Amino acid sequence: MKSNDLQKQHFKSFAKLSLSERISWALGQGWFLAGFMDEKAKRINRKLRRDGKKYFKA
Repeated sequence: MKSNDLQKQHFKSFAKLSLSERISWALGQGWFLAGFMDEKAKRINRKLRRDGKKYFKA
């Protein structure tokens, strides 16, 4: 199966999910990816989520 076909199939499968299943899936992906972050990256991520606009001000 080609990459484009696989991508289209994933989008179709995702479209079939209910809203709560989509949210659950998205949050699950976030927690999974956060497992690969080191402490420094986690601190930056936390700071960006809390006060992102202030973080980028000079």
